[in-house]
Amino acid sequence: REGVLRLFQSRSAVCIRRMTMRETVITLEPGHPRYPNCFLELEAPPKALQVIGSLDALEPSRCISIVGAREASRRALDWMDQHLGRYLEMSPDAIVVSGGARGIDQRAHLASVRKNRPTVVFLPAGLERIYPPDLREWIDPILRAGGAFVSPYPPTQEIRRSHFEGRNRLIAALGRLLFVVEARRRSGSLMTARLASELGRTIAVIPSFPSDVNAMGSLDLIVDGGAQIIRDAKDLAALDGLERSAPRAAKHPERCDGEESVGNPHHEPRNDLTFSCESFGGDEKDVVGDDERQGDHRSP
Repeated sequence: REGVLRLFQSRSAVCIRRMTMRETVITLEPGHPRYPNCFLELEAPPKALQVIGSLDALEPSRCISIVGAREASRRALDWMDQHLGRYLEMSPDAIVVSGGARGIDQRAHLASVRKNRPTVVFLPAGLERIYPPDLREWIDPILRAGGAFVSPYPPTQEIRRSHFEGRNRLIAALGRLLFVVEARRRSGSLMTARLASELGRTIAVIPSFPSDVNAMGSLDLIVDGGAQIIRDAKDLAALDGLERSAPRAAKHPERCDGEESVGNPHHEPRNDLTFSCESFGGDEKDVVGDDERQGDHRSP
């Protein structure tokens, strides 16, 4: 399996190098006029961002972050197909931000590409080690639509398990709100929700039936974390409009030592929902296996 992954990474690197003949890799550091100021809210802002694509896509006031399960349910994928494109029509300046993973992430990017809209992909590896490997098929369509690929790592940096949290915190920080489509209780999506809440971002969630283990984390965010319920494109557009009209309040998160309260999107103190730092990362426990799992995958 390691040999297969190296082959994919080698092909990805060749694809990236061909792409850079046409596109310039831009390095953004704190103090650069196009470095997103929202990242300065993080306890440890990235020292450098490697970007391929349009810097206009990195405008926090236009971005909505979307996360969810890799092994997403058919209902969740159908919802994305039906409603996310409609939301983009209703919010003509919105830019979707996600992590490029199979399942919900790629469906979010796909909706943007279909509408010829910019989308931002945050990578958990360097630009020459694009992950997951099948994401290399998305490079040209996303760049043609005005989107961008962003990595906080050197171009040849290999994937590591710890990189997923680094990627997730950038996704949480850039969006004016975080939309969780489907999340297990042990998942990177739930970790991203915690990070977003610590930054004072509004959390929005699609509800599910209580017996659906694929979305029990989503229900926890509603019941215990005060997340906003989203039924359809109109709900998402209405909530997004409210967030756009409200000033963003910067909030510096505490370090994660033991347990922390997630809080709620209205910044009211809550003591009934705590997450242990050790409970996160279930989605990335096997980096190779995660990408090899069967799922609904479509090329853009």
